[in-house]
Amino acid sequence: MKNNKVGKQKLLEKRLRSITLLILCIAMLTACAPNPSQDYVTSKNDGAFESNIQETAPQQNGDATSLTRTGSFTSTDGSVEYIWNIDQAIIDGPMPVAEAVPYFFTPEDARQIATVLFGDAVFYDIGPESERYYSRGELDRKINLLSKYADEDTLYALVGPYVIHSDLQKLLRSYNRQLETAPTDDPRSICDWTFKKESYYEDDGKYGMGDGTNDQLNIATTIGNYSYCIAVDVRNKRDYQTSTITVTLGDGSSYVERELQLVELCMTERPTQEQIDSATAEAQRSLDQMGLGEFVVAKASVSVIEAGSVPGYAIVVNAVPIIEGVPGLVGHTGITDANTDLNTESYDSTYPMTYIRFVYNAEGQLISFSMHGLTEVQKVRNDNVATLSTDKLFAKAQTYLSLFDSESLDAITGNNAWVLAIENDIPMESIVFKVEITGVQYGLARCDMADSDNAFYYTPALLFEGTINFYNKNTGALLDSSTVTLVTISAVDGTIV
Repeated sequence: MKNNKVGKQKLLEKRLRSITLLILCIAMLTACAPNPSQDYVTSKNDGAFESNIQETAPQQNGDATSLTRTGSFTSTDGSVEYIWNIDQAIIDGPMPVAEAVPYFFTPEDARQIATVLFGDAVFYDIGPESERYYSRGELDRKINLLSKYADEDTLYALVGPYVIHSDLQKLLRSYNRQLETAPTDDPRSICDWTFKKESYYEDDGKYGMGDGTNDQLNIATTIGNYSYCIAVDVRNKRDYQTSTITVTLGDGSSYVERELQLVELCMTERPTQEQIDSATAEAQRSLDQMGLGEFVVAKASVSVIEAGSVPGYAIVVNAVPIIEGVPGLVGHTGITDANTDLNTESYDSTYPMTYIRFVYNAEGQLISFSMHGLTEVQKVRNDNVATLSTDKLFAKAQTYLSLFDSESLDAITGNNAWVLAIENDIPMESIVFKVEITGVQYGLARCDMADSDNAFYYTPALLFEGTINFYNKNTGALLDSSTVTLVTISAVDGTIV
């Protein structure tokens, strides 16, 4: 028992060190990023984009174009090897350039999404932090869940270090005390589908990085033995903008219940292709019924849930918006440069990139849902814009990637090497980077509109995906690999977007 606790403590300390390193490395991002000076990496400020979007391409029939690229190149300092491994087809049809503005969710949007995902379930407003109470039935459900993991060894074996045993015990004691005086009827208010301020929910005044003024809805519902929290967060102010809806396990009261429910739902055999296809179809059905625009499922994959001694599995489904008949790009993160001096006229607010994700278990039960950064198209500037050749776009991508040394590449892709160096007790210099460029997407990317603080362009772009492999230089052993978006190039003017 003692050795088991020591092992747990070491694992927790290891994870905490990794998280600390990630935070520190992210803070160093701007110092590590490359500063391209070559003409091949086109400047965003040379006026080429505004000029080029006036040019119309010859009429195209939308046939598939084959893209094949092999060979390799290195970063300018020789610390990163890139390997081309592209063999696929893209649809090379007419591509538009469109102007768009942020779309901010309404309470009615939240009601529609909740109904699509959970049908005729009862939705409760969770209320202020200081006034959250439960019925006897809801407390019984919570106590039954926690009691199954009350033994520390059982908790660690099934859930791993992601739930602290003392937190679970504290929560269990609290629920048992509440049960003594809990009412039979649910004391929570039925959701009225009107926004409240963040300060209404967090009435202790602790808003994290916020100021308590965001418009929010925090809703709880229970489906069978599992609870869910639906959270809406909207802000349209000069400092920043956000418009997001998330659905997570648990009712928002404790991470403990969320993690325990996750484990229970995901401890299955690895999902079959039939189950993946079923989840994909369900996600598309949900998107079609939400009434928020046109979307398409673009990617579905299986994610391994590493909790206790037995792995779990989830099906992750990503979707993208359709803009003027052309899909967006999965994994496009964009680059936003915002002036943080509120006293200057050039200040630009920031608005997150569009992101849509469903997560299901193997049986098709919803685990989580995220949707944020939606936009509305205001004007189509060109419905068949002239674009650069794929050869030029490949060349620009290669030149851009070659400017990253291993340290800066690691910084912008998650700082995995820093974590691996600690976990394997080796210096960073002993980690060798080899990047295999494995895929491209051709679609619409979002970029800022010049001289506007509230509008964007959707422009055709080529997105390059790849796998970063981390090797031990001394032994040749593969330490880890990470699949990421490497770079997105505007097909209109060759800029990085």
